[in-house]
Amino acid sequence: MVKLFETLKRLLSGVCRLTPELLRSVKAREALKLELPDAANHHLLESAYELLWSRRSVYSLEIRKEGETLCFVSAENREALDELVKRLMAVYPFPRIEVASVTLPVNCYVSAGYLRLRGQAYMLGEGEALEHALSSADNLLIQFLFRPEKLVVERVARESPVYRLRVAVAVFADDWREAATACRRVLESFTVLSSAHSTLEPVIPRIPGSFAVLRAMLERRFLPEDSFRVTAEELASIARFPGVKHASGTGWKEKGGDRSE
Repeated sequence: MVKLFETLKRLLSGVCRLTPELLRSVKAREALKLELPDAANHHLLESAYELLWSRRSVYSLEIRKEGETLCFVSAENREALDELVKRLMAVYPFPRIEVASVTLPVNCYVSAGYLRLRGQAYMLGEGEALEHALSSADNLLIQFLFRPEKLVVERVARESPVYRLRVAVAVFADDWREAATACRRVLESFTVLSSAHSTLEPVIPRIPGSFAVLRAMLERRFLPEDSFRVTAEELASIARFPGVKHASGTGWKEKGGDRSE
């Protein structure tokens, strides 16, 4: 009876048992593993995303931590992936790039979720979210999945292209409670970016559960209501690799448009 009660609690938490059979059912896209340089031109990240906006594709930055921290990029096709790397090279002059898969543990528990935006778009605040998130769990995957929207926002004489962004997290552990607690803790690290006008809330779905989120992460595709709109400036402050900082701004007004590179 106790075991049945524990299983029920785990299922209600959304945590699932990750097995080799489940991972084999995932159709993951090609990814590139990047070796980060000692120094980065972090002030150019916003410009890189502004230039990338004219390419209508889905892009992904991923951080895998299990002992060491590894960085990956992916896109929905090879041309888009080459363009993403080209733009990021201005920020991070990568000393090494290689084709690689994101390796995950098996026969353990996984808890996965994402952030939801409540309130007004384009009004996120500033904060050191990523480094705090990486220190909140020992075995995790953080993904920033984003795509350009046919929209720009303006303030006075300045415009910024708009992206749709999903911030998703998966945490792996031998104990399901540890996985669930750590996943929420990692997601909560990003709430430092909330402001008086916008709030980022952790979402860990119970049904269909964590594997549905993890599958979407590995297949680099969006799920319904798992993303929100951000400016290129906000994207640069969130979707980045460890050690790179960027400021965020507020006070943007939406404007339809389609700018070219």
